Amino acid sequence: MKIGMLWYFGRNDKKFVYDIYEEIEKASIFYEKKYGYHPDRCTVNIEVEKLEESLIAKSGKKIILSRDMNIPPLHLWIGTEDDKNLKQVIFEE
Repeated sequence: MKIGMLWYFGRNDKKFVYDIYEEIEKASIFYEKKYGYHPDRCTVNIEVEKLEESLIAKSGKKIILSRDMNIPPLHLWIGTEDDKNLKQVIFEE
């Protein structure tokens, strides 16, 4: 992934239980509002178990999922493989 955003989804509650797919969806919505286009890649911590290969977001667009030991726990890295859209957003503002 060339361009992305680190998203923290932890809570201060010790009993915090999360659904990784809901967290990816929240991050996806925020990313699209902020940058103006939908992310197509998401990487989570290697400790996340039973991760599907991809997710179809509520917008109907596909996000390819992967795991990596370099992503801190309770974080995800969401973005796009193609950086031309972001360059367009940056230069138009």
